[in-house]
Amino acid sequence: MANAASGMAVHDDCKLKFLELKAKRTYRFIVFKIEEKQKQVVVEKLGEPTESYENFTASLPADECRYAVYDFDFVTEENCQKSRIFFIAWSPDTSKVRSKMIYASSKDSFKRELDGLASLVIDGIWYPSQVIGDLYSLKDLEGSSVLPGVVPSFANHEPEASTSP
Repeated sequence: MANAASGMAVHDDCKLKFLELKAKRTYRFIVFKIEEKQKQVVVEKLGEPTESYENFTASLPADECRYAVYDFDFVTEENCQKSRIFFIAWSPDTSKVRSKMIYASSKDSFKRELDGLASLVIDGIWYPSQVIGDLYSLKDLEGSSVLPGVVPSFANHEPEASTSP
C-alpha cells in the first residue's frame, strides 16, 4: 500500500527480510532504499550476522538518504544478554533536499510496516559502541548530541502520567 504523504509503497521483500532478522536473526542489519521511479521502498543491502557496526555504517552512502534497521546485542548491568532492533533514518547534510523530504514524509508509514522495532529513532548515525552496559541508559541521551548533528529521540517511551483528573 502506498504512503499517502509521499506515495511510496513498501515492497513485500522489505517486510519479509525484516521478519527474518527479527525472528531468526538471519541478518545483523538491513539497509532500505526508496526507488523513486518505482515509487516504493526496497531492500538495498543485507548484513550477515557476523558483520560489525562498522560494516553497517560503511554501507550507508555519504550523500544519500536511507532507512535501516540494526540488531544491537548488549549485556545489561545484571549480566543478561539482550538484543534490540533499532530503526535508523539516515539523512546526511550532503543529501539532496528532495530526497530528504521524500524520506521524511515516508518514514512513519514505513516504520509502521516493520512491527517490533525498539524505541530509539535516529536521524543520522549514532554509535552504539559508545554505550557501555545497560541499553536503557540511552534514555539519558535523549535530546543530547552523541555526535555533532545527531540527536537521538525516543519515539515510543512510556507515556507520561496525565495531570488531568
